[in-house]
Parts: sequence; C-alpha cells; structure tokens
Amino acid sequence: MDELPSWQRRHARSHQTTIEMAERLTAAGVKHDVILLPGVNHSVIGRTAETTRDANLKALAATFEFIDRTIGNRSSTAR
Repeated sequence: MDELPSWQRRHARSHQTTIEMAERLTAAGVKHDVILLPGVNHSVIGRTAETTRDANLKALAATFEFIDRTIGNRSSTAR
C-alpha cells in the first residue's frame, strides 16, 4: 500500500476500517448495512455534480430502506 499516493492510502484504510466494523457488528448481532459509494469521499462529494448527486441519492435511498426494514414505516401511526 505504501506505493500508492497518500489520498489512495487513506481511502484504502478507510475502506478496510469500514469492512472491519461491519464484521464486528455482524459478530455482535447488530443490524446494519454497508454501502460503498465509489467516486465520492466520506462527505459523499465527488469530482462532478452528477457523481455527487448520484451517490447522495443512493445513500439516502439506502438509509430509508434500512429504516423501513428495521423499524418499519411508521408514518401512518405517527399522527
């Protein structure tokens, strides 16, 4: 990994840390999802507006799907 530029080394470490955390959550029986969004940084910002928009929409959709799957859609009971 040392032969990679520093930003790629940071990204590779971050990716590995994410995978390790997911493995620990699985081992502990914690409900979770992992989504990897290529082309964007940790702030979900890419090099182009289109990349940023696409990644943000995927992240938002995954968030709502996870919530619906784990606690259900409570919008009708909230009122």
